[in-house]
Amino acid sequence: MISFKIKNLEVFADNIKNSVQKVQKEIEEDVKKSVKALAVGVFKKAESLSRERLPGSLDDIYRKNLYIEQISDNVLIVGLKKDALWIEEGRKSGFMDELFKGPGVKTSKEGHKYRSIPLGEKAISSISTDSGQDILKELKVFLRNRGIRYNKTKGLELDEKGSPRVGKIHSFNIKDLARSGSKNAQSLSRNIQSFSVFQNVNKSTGKVERNIVTFRTISEKHKEQGKWNHPGRPAENIFQDLSEWVEKEWQNNILPELQKKYGG
Repeated sequence: MISFKIKNLEVFADNIKNSVQKVQKEIEEDVKKSVKALAVGVFKKAESLSRERLPGSLDDIYRKNLYIEQISDNVLIVGLKKDALWIEEGRKSGFMDELFKGPGVKTSKEGHKYRSIPLGEKAISSISTDSGQDILKELKVFLRNRGIRYNKTKGLELDEKGSPRVGKIHSFNIKDLARSGSKNAQSLSRNIQSFSVFQNVNKSTGKVERNIVTFRTISEKHKEQGKWNHPGRPAENIFQDLSEWVEKEWQNNILPELQKKYGG
């Protein structure tokens, strides 16, 4: 029989335990970092797929509604707000009821909900190549006759202190344009109903600029007339492709790196 005693066994065991705990902590921290990096990668991939697949206006809507949220140390969510879900999930053709969910919804004397939708200056020139440009010329003459310059930065209207006024400066109805002798007012009225002149601060330059904003009115009664119908759109399914991308990224890149570092 051979008998022996290991000295300081308890100290040795504690050292092993501390080492294991330290490595475990390092692994947990690395996993947290990897999960966060993966979520950021998913967000960037979603933006990239949006740019590749969607036309400019839809791409803007989609990317503005993407978000990333951390729920816990190992759980981060990349999602899409409801305003862009119709792009992701697709939509059926039909009347655009969702436009009555935004701000500025009013009720007419007849009890119909209606709302003025800002369309921007491009709405005029995009009516058609020829008539759109003619209408734009008439609109410029109409404003010039009222002492309003079409230029963004020249001839801005000033307040009592001599500083450029900010906000809505003028507002006109298409009927005002028709009374001025416009040949294309009737054509224009099918596309927009009013237009306003604003002077607002450009956030990029810090300077006040003039903008012409056109408005078109949507009313519930248009549903019966077949107006404001969306043609429908197939589902984009970007998040479905993101799920496949996440799986491959974890299996092919992140997990192998962790295993290599810790000998898994």
